[in-house]
Amino acid sequence: MRALIIEDHPITQKLLSKIISDYGYEATVCNFGKEGLACYKQNFFPLIIMDIGLSDMSCLNICRGIRSCPDGEYTIILIITGDATKPDEVHEILDSGANDYIERSANPELFGIRLKILSRHVQIRLERQKDAAKQERDRSALQESELRFRAIFEGSGVGICLGKDDEPMLEVNSAFINMLGYGKEELRCMEFLDFTHPDDAELEMAHFQKLFNGETDHYQIEKRYIHKNGNVVWGQLIYTMAPIQGTDSRFRIVMVTDITRRKKAEASLLRLEMAVEQSVDGVAVADMMNRLQVSNSAWARMHGFYADELIGKHLETFHTPKQAREQLAPFLERVKDAGSWQEEIDHIHRDGRTFTTWMTASLLWNARGEQIGIVSTVRDITEKKKVEEALRGSEARYRGLIESFPEAIFVKQEGGIVYVNPAGLRLLGYESLDQIQGFTLTDLFEKEDERSLEGFIPLGDNLPFPMVEGRFVRRDKTPIDVEITFINTTYQKSPAILVVTRDVTEINALQKKSQQIDHLAELGQLSATIAHEIRNPLGSVSLNFDYLSHKLKIEELEEDTYIDIKQGIQRIQDIIKDILDYARPTPPNLCAENIHLVLDQSIRSMETRLAKSNIQIVKEYGEISFEVLIDTNQIIQVFVNLISNACQVTPDGGTLTIRTQMENDLIAVQIIDTGEGIPEENLKKIFSPFYTTRTKGMGLGLAVVWRIVEAHNATISVVSEVDVGTTFTVKILR
Repeated sequence: MRALIIEDHPITQKLLSKIISDYGYEATVCNFGKEGLACYKQNFFPLIIMDIGLSDMSCLNICRGIRSCPDGEYTIILIITGDATKPDEVHEILDSGANDYIERSANPELFGIRLKILSRHVQIRLERQKDAAKQERDRSALQESELRFRAIFEGSGVGICLGKDDEPMLEVNSAFINMLGYGKEELRCMEFLDFTHPDDAELEMAHFQKLFNGETDHYQIEKRYIHKNGNVVWGQLIYTMAPIQGTDSRFRIVMVTDITRRKKAEASLLRLEMAVEQSVDGVAVADMMNRLQVSNSAWARMHGFYADELIGKHLETFHTPKQAREQLAPFLERVKDAGSWQEEIDHIHRDGRTFTTWMTASLLWNARGEQIGIVSTVRDITEKKKVEEALRGSEARYRGLIESFPEAIFVKQEGGIVYVNPAGLRLLGYESLDQIQGFTLTDLFEKEDERSLEGFIPLGDNLPFPMVEGRFVRRDKTPIDVEITFINTTYQKSPAILVVTRDVTEINALQKKSQQIDHLAELGQLSATIAHEIRNPLGSVSLNFDYLSHKLKIEELEEDTYIDIKQGIQRIQDIIKDILDYARPTPPNLCAENIHLVLDQSIRSMETRLAKSNIQIVKEYGEISFEVLIDTNQIIQVFVNLISNACQVTPDGGTLTIRTQMENDLIAVQIIDTGEGIPEENLKKIFSPFYTTRTKGMGLGLAVVWRIVEAHNATISVVSEVDVGTTFTVKILR
């Protein structure tokens, strides 16, 4: 045994080591209290002999530190006291955990006797320590066993229910709860018959009665349960009873495996077998040697056999030697290479007549990924082929008519457009069908055209559908107006819709222009009449006001009112002039002019306005001096109105870029501002007369621009982005 001596006197250390070695102890010596306590915490000592007067740590604290260690209660502590040690001090140390004490002055024989007595206590405490350790190991083993049981019980995928005769469902695991949907407390109040399917209750009771009577110690059946939500759950039940030792009761162990998916799979397999057997198509399964293993009645009838005659026959049995060589063999090779294949294959009846089938075959694989056979289905398409031959001639005539038809014709199926006639290609600006293969009708329409028809006319609807109008976009992005009629048809043996399309762009343009001319004429006549009726009285008002202003003395305080009235009269006169200019357009007097000089003159006339708006002009004229046939004054008015418009939308200053360039036979003039931009919904309205979003002006500036440009057979377009700017482009023929 080992003993720890905590003593700082060398002679006493040697003496104590010698005495305890005579009693079978191996001594470990420490000079200080902290050293001794640290040594004990690292190594257990059944006996400690300690000086009461250590220099670095009190004997009282050392005793408390030892007793606080895990095995401290099993150590005997002997204190060596001095001659001056007080009784109260000894009592306090004994209360803190020391077992005994001996005075330093005691002779060695007395120390030996005391040590002998304490050694018996050491042996007793060591035995207690061993017993406690064994109890702890037994408790840990029991706890570990319980944890393993719980882990198996709760983690099992099999539903488990444990019970006794008087408590049939004492404990259930999560799998059992999840399978039936009831909680633990609900199940403890229930019997097994409470959630057994009524049709299986009698079978369950018969087996349980045998078990209860001791005729068997367990039974196993497949039965149905009723889930709490009413669904049927299939379970494989194993019910066991075992006697509880020392009692008349028996322990019940119920294990239920959820086999609902298996049962459903079996039912599905049965339905599949019935479907295969009742199929009008012939179905057969052959091994990798091409010998039949299974076939349905349709396959047998199709080839003139009885079903029981076919097992073991080679697939070549159902083909002539030529068919087997030229059709069947390549077909089977394709199946083995691709995994599945389908095509037309000729077969032979038992009576020698041949017939054509559509044959589909796929490889069969086992769980190890090995090829084990081929499953084939055949459908007799002989009559269908005859009908197709008859239709082929009709289709050729029909295709010739479509190809030469002057209107555009598209064929639409589920995947999109599958055919376009030459007129359709010309309409859209394409050269071949490959360029629009896979397009949908939506792809042909303008993005802004909300009348996108993809999905609007699904296959199978009653057609022809009433004619609708829309706007297609050509390959070069040019929009074209179209009238469309839909007709049900078939294309390449599948349902389709014939889309007959007529280009009405020119007709719509003429109608629109005619309507616009009529509208503008009416508007011009009305405007001129109104302006004339206002202009005469306004002239009288202006003259009378001037006369009064000379006759009457205008006070300084009334001068602002006078100016406001004068400016108001002038403003009305300007508006009347704008209306009359718009209502009575003057035909352009054309002459050759340098477009750059015209632009410079327009800019000079607006210099004051531009400077006031803090707008910087940037000229980006083309290198070549362009001459065009124009009415100079009218075209200057166009550019002045556009520059004025830019000043209105750039109140905080910015840049106005004027750019010219050649585009084939056209001269393009772009006026680009960095103003507030025009919302997209307003772009189509800005050239309409009297349309304005501002508090000042009549909304005639851009309408006048449009009329002048139209009179010159020129074009004007606009592109704008809010908070970025607007670009007007005027294109004039050279």
